[in-house]
Amino acid sequence: METEKETERHANKEFRDAATEWGAFIFTGLSTVIFFLQLIVFGKQAQRLKETILKMDQVSAAQSTDMSNSIKEAARAADGMEKSAAAMTMVASTLENTAERQLRAYLTVINGGAIFQEKNREKGENLRFEAKPMMVNTGQTPARKVTYQAVAAILPTPLPDDFNFPPGIPTSGRGDLGSQGHFVMNAIVSEFVDDISVEDIKNGNQQSLYVWGTIVYEDIFNKLRQTKFCLRYQWLLDGTVNAFYETKYNEAE
Repeated sequence: METEKETERHANKEFRDAATEWGAFIFTGLSTVIFFLQLIVFGKQAQRLKETILKMDQVSAAQSTDMSNSIKEAARAADGMEKSAAAMTMVASTLENTAERQLRAYLTVINGGAIFQEKNREKGENLRFEAKPMMVNTGQTPARKVTYQAVAAILPTPLPDDFNFPPGIPTSGRGDLGSQGHFVMNAIVSEFVDDISVEDIKNGNQQSLYVWGTIVYEDIFNKLRQTKFCLRYQWLLDGTVNAFYETKYNEAE
């Protein structure tokens, strides 16, 4: 038979075991509740994170759209600026070219008269045919470093289509010709003609007095310019001299 002390120890042991089991049950229950609460919290956090990521994607997409639109606008603006710059460059170039055309020197050649062949044995004065084309600067500024060459000859009227204009002897010096200034370029035929041919040459029937040549100069923009000229002369009954431009050789830059 158990003694009273043994019975008491046994009862205490059962109580302790029951308390331990109950404590374990309570701990397990609490752990389960905490687990489910944590699961709910994690689920909420995951949902919020998902929503945040979705919003970030939406913001990123919106920003990408805005960025794309900004890039397109910037590209259009750059294209517009480029076109404006090109237009301004064209305008500046046009203004520069216009100013250059208005201000530069223009050397042209006009009729300055002529002398027909005349022999005066008594006075000992013998004149050959001579052309006097006049160089004129019709521009607004001086022509610089002007040189020329001119040749006079008696040639058929009209000139053959395949006629080759031989060059003359260039002038030994050079000079400037101011705006509206002029200069006579004397050119004498190298030989006398038969006296009986003089009147026909003056009238320009089968032969005429011709003069041709080239003028070279620089304008104030330091650009090299050139003028080619060719004139044919004819004397009128009143003694005046007409000059006609031969289109085969006349040209200017």
